[in-house]
Amino acid sequence: MTAKHAFKLAAIQAAPIFFDREASTEKACRLIKEAGAIGATIAAFGETWLPGYPFFIYAQTQPLTFKALAEYIANAVEIPSPTTEKLCAAAKSAGVDVVIGIVERDRATQGTVYCTLLFIGLDGSILGRHRKIKPTFVERAAWGEGDAQGLRVHEDRMAVSAG
Repeated sequence: MTAKHAFKLAAIQAAPIFFDREASTEKACRLIKEAGAIGATIAAFGETWLPGYPFFIYAQTQPLTFKALAEYIANAVEIPSPTTEKLCAAAKSAGVDVVIGIVERDRATQGTVYCTLLFIGLDGSILGRHRKIKPTFVERAAWGEGDAQGLRVHEDRMAVSAG
């Protein structure tokens, strides 16, 4: 790999503040800042990092399950939104590309959420999103099926500008 194609990946290995979109967003912004401070060019978070994985789907269905699902949907992220604006500002301030797993709430239905990867450029712009096409097994109880519209490559603009 040549220097112009080199990158430094910060693989974020931290838990979110489960089912708390605001607190998780603040934590993500802090972690993005830390990634930039150590010279990372990309900060990558895990699946549904914001606001967390729907662990309740593996439990026996009961009235509490539906309360948990309602709370989960209430803490999902719309694109664009004040949440994505904060993440974009953090990426721009840190000078890093960000890939973050979010639970994306459908703006039209307000009841369907997707397991989504959100791609944010180092300039603070939303490059795109990819919705998981086929949630597995019980994940289908929480997430809608995605589409292939988000299946595209996002060029690393830092590497392109250096070339």
